Amino acid sequence: MKTVLTLRGILQGIVSDNELQDSEIFYLKLWIDNEAKEIGDGDILDLRDAIGDILRDKVITTEEYEDLTELINCIIEYSTPPAGVDQFTHDLMGFISGITADNLLTDDEIFKLRNLLNANPELVERWPGSAIHSRVEKILEDGVISSDESNELLTTLNDISAQKFWEYGAVGGLTTAFLKNDELPYSFKGRSVCFTGSFVSGTRRRHATIAESIGALISKSVTKNLDYLVIGNVASRDWIQKSYGRKIETVIKNRNEGAKTRILTEKDWCLAVGL
Repeated sequence: MKTVLTLRGILQGIVSDNELQDSEIFYLKLWIDNEAKEIGDGDILDLRDAIGDILRDKVITTEEYEDLTELINCIIEYSTPPAGVDQFTHDLMGFISGITADNLLTDDEIFKLRNLLNANPELVERWPGSAIHSRVEKILEDGVISSDESNELLTTLNDISAQKFWEYGAVGGLTTAFLKNDELPYSFKGRSVCFTGSFVSGTRRRHATIAESIGALISKSVTKNLDYLVIGNVASRDWIQKSYGRKIETVIKNRNEGAKTRILTEKDWCLAVGL
């Protein structure tokens, strides 16, 4: 269900500017191959076959563009819409992946992103919808979208959705880049630290031991009094359902209510403690 909802969002994002680019077709093929390879959903199978036929001769004709666009619009029209904030979030993350697949944001895409957020108030009440909504509203408050604003929003959306298609040919996942909010140095002695997620540089137990050795207090949960949340770099497209996803959301909510918890990426934690 999560994969189908994400696909629905991707398709909506890809056609939101009323154009279908070669890069978007290649992105869609890569996403299906990586994220939905074993799923027997009829819409996914139809898309996989259609894209395979289009790319077989390495030439995408106007007729093929039109047929694929029609298929995508048909899937969107007849797919089951999301219900509940978790499903809406999968839909939103898919939409973001779709509009950034060509590494370009048009004005139409930005307005449709705002429309999607405004049509689903539950999304705006929690991260990442709240963060995206505030950025979009700030950009649109004067009614003019500058190229700098568009590029800044594109970077933000890429950070949130872990869109690395143009850098590495990778799709899916969750990045921690958007979450960092402070610069070095950090002070850990006598401060509470919570580790969450999976770490490239070792186990959480190893990092907790290092933290204790420099005087930090280890916390297993997120409270308003928590000083640091350290997030491992290894994430998952299912982060919404994972415990570390809930911890991130709790910290964002607490900070909006005045808490001073600082979020550290694995990279910054390692730099701070000399790993």
